[in-house]
Amino acid sequence: MQLSEDQIIKLAPDAASVKAGKGLASAAKWVLRGASDRALWGHCQGSGKNPYQTQVDLQNIAFKCSCPSHKFPCKHSLGLLFLYASQPDLFTTGEEPDWVKEWLEKRAGKVTEKKEKADKPVDVEAQAKRQEARHKKVLNGVDDLRAYLVAESYKHLDQLSPEWQDEIRTLVGYPQAKEEVLANGEQVSDDWLVVASESLQQDRLTVEYNWLYGRQTCRYALFLQFLTPGALTETALLPGSVVAADVAFYKGVTPTRVLFREQKGTREPFIPSGKGCCAGLAEAMQVYRESMTRNPFTYEVPVLVSEVRLVMHEKQVWIKDSNEYLIPLTLGEAGKLKGFAVTGGREFTGFFLAGERSWRVLSLWIEDKYYTLSNEYNG
Repeated sequence: MQLSEDQIIKLAPDAASVKAGKGLASAAKWVLRGASDRALWGHCQGSGKNPYQTQVDLQNIAFKCSCPSHKFPCKHSLGLLFLYASQPDLFTTGEEPDWVKEWLEKRAGKVTEKKEKADKPVDVEAQAKRQEARHKKVLNGVDDLRAYLVAESYKHLDQLSPEWQDEIRTLVGYPQAKEEVLANGEQVSDDWLVVASESLQQDRLTVEYNWLYGRQTCRYALFLQFLTPGALTETALLPGSVVAADVAFYKGVTPTRVLFREQKGTREPFIPSGKGCCAGLAEAMQVYRESMTRNPFTYEVPVLVSEVRLVMHEKQVWIKDSNEYLIPLTLGEAGKLKGFAVTGGREFTGFFLAGERSWRVLSLWIEDKYYTLSNEYNG
């Protein structure tokens, strides 16, 4: 997998790291440069006696460097990627050295360990005790819940279907254990396009939302990561890239949230089209209405729409299709400027989160190029 410069920039922790990384994207900085289908590696001569050992896992995007930097990825990892993106012929191809092989094998072992843990039987008795304890706690405070319909549904939980029971439990605060999801959630294997990523700050916690779209299944999936300050992402997902993977869906009504059971490497990016992509806003609104009918507690509905344009009317941004159908957009200033700059009034295919009052556009494709419009929640 060869990343573009834009994708590499997305991986950087800050602008200073991008600048420093580009400063190292020179053959003169590297006394060793190597590449294989699985990885990049190199020795970068720093200020110390020994060069820094830098390696990048290209299959599942990960980094390791012997430098003392606390940033992740460090400038050496970024520099190696920038150099490979611009001048791949400078890299010696062939068998990986032992220090790279050991690292890759160790990472592969962790993936296997996670899969074995997912296959471990669930302790049904212990789970039942935990649910009973939570059940009592929720009953004590159910009348204080703001969502009246959710509260009423929970009071009559035993009268609901199994999927609605799972949905209501989740809405009132019952977490679904990862082990349970991985073992018993619906298993789906596909080539997943990372259509968009955004983050939301909650006190000192960063919640990363990664929206995926399956090439064969035409299904949407949402993978969440919760990061404390200084913590590294367990799974690096690049917007616009494609990862072949088995995922497990959380239980509920029309669920989208997933966990990764097994990642099988990357695939070539593609532009959504055909059955899973709505041709115009009338079809997209039909998808939205059907989704809300199946689950009226849904906050936003993911939808791909082609043949639409961005327009301005009375200081409000709208999307418009060829039939003059209009829907208002909630779009931050940075996203607005970038959106109009890259589309220039032309039609595009976009990934939207459809809400009751307005929609949000997170990414778009125009003339075979992919663009993200924001990396922050609500623009």
